[in-house]
Amino acid sequence: MATQFANKLEYPGAAFQERMAIRARHRIRLCSGLLCDTANTIASLSMLGWFRRSFLDIIDIRPSYRVLDVCADTNAVGIGLLERAPDIKVVAGDRSSDMLKVGSRRATDRGFSIESVISDVHGLLFRSKIAAQ
Repeated sequence: MATQFANKLEYPGAAFQERMAIRARHRIRLCSGLLCDTANTIASLSMLGWFRRSFLDIIDIRPSYRVLDVCADTNAVGIGLLERAPDIKVVAGDRSSDMLKVGSRRATDRGFSIESVISDVHGLLFRSKIAAQ
């Protein structure tokens, strides 16, 4: 029984990656840039703003912090953090270049700079310094 449970916790492999790739292609088609924010607002029953504010409120952000925003979409979280601490550095990662372009434009329009990286959260190339401490 324990072995069966442990097997279900293992990384699912190629089949999972293919399903995620299909979902990403559909997400990019359905949720590109400005349309994504509208879709997310509807899907959250108009609570997206509250969720985002609540999330940002619990983050202890300090000057000179470096932030990695994974699945950044249109950079709403990164921009929210920069509004609170303009001297931090934000790197935004997402699988959709369209989303990152919209997010980059939004940041620039507000006077912020966010580095955009096309990436998949399952294959992050960033190393954590937390583990070394």
